[in-house]
Amino acid sequence: NMVLNFYNQSFIKLWQIDASWLSEKPNYTAFLDTLREKRLLPEVPDYKAFKQNELKAFTQIIGPVNDLMHLPNGKTLRRMRAPYPMGGIVFAYEDISDRLAATSAYNALMSIQNEILTGMFDAVLIFGANGRLSFFNDAYVRLWNADKNFLAGEPSFDDVLDSQSRFLAQGED
Repeated sequence: NMVLNFYNQSFIKLWQIDASWLSEKPNYTAFLDTLREKRLLPEVPDYKAFKQNELKAFTQIIGPVNDLMHLPNGKTLRRMRAPYPMGGIVFAYEDISDRLAATSAYNALMSIQNEILTGMFDAVLIFGANGRLSFFNDAYVRLWNADKNFLAGEPSFDDVLDSQSRFLAQGED
């Protein structure tokens, strides 16, 4: 019968649904229709097919399934569905919009930083916290006549220094 049996306050807040309506134990079809009216489901070209696919999950899911729901309001939800031992499916939703936005912003920043460092005329090496080379630019390769394949292998600081030893004065220390 695919009726809603359990929910919590976070569920009410996430879906902006009246608790009294939820207490009437609506079926999953009515729940989906309500979310669609509120524009809280992903935009799909064929809603009928989308709904049928959602309903099939009640008979086809045999283990935990994770997917992402990109909503029209800009939110992205991670949805976990798993069979419930007493019949039906347990749904868990997590709003990952902020995490995705932060990751996207970080990736954009790293891309800009790489573009700036790559285009510099100054030779640049960047070592990570693990002591391995994490970035080099073409200016470094030209200045030190370095082997790109060697550098791309993320050598340690000592290995990079050893590779440059032919250019350094040889002393006792």
